[in-house]
Amino acid sequence: MLFQNNFLGYFLYFDDILIVYNDSTTDIDKVLNSFKNAKTTMKFSIEEGMNNTINFFSVTAQKGEENFSLNINPKPTVTDTIIPSDSCHPHEHKYGAIQYMVNRINTYLLNKSNRKLE
Repeated sequence: MLFQNNFLGYFLYFDDILIVYNDSTTDIDKVLNSFKNAKTTMKFSIEEGMNNTINFFSVTAQKGEENFSLNINPKPTVTDTIIPSDSCHPHEHKYGAIQYMVNRINTYLLNKSNRKLE
């Protein structure tokens, strides 16, 4: 059964799942088989991190000796363009774009250097 594994973290966003686990206590191949054997039409695969890092949406998580650090990792299509103040967009859209960026820097657990870059 899937929930007999010792996950350190389990994050789900629509059809993307990020599982943080200790490979000495969890057999990730058994976890994948549990997902594949579920009665669903979805297909599951494993994307393992490289060099102790993995991307999950716009965040890169990097495993350190004792903890994780996060960094904002925008997709290549991101332009960081904010709606111009003189555009005809509703004010709610303009404020929402800025509020998103402020919320992102205040809620993501970035280290000091990554926060400065953001």
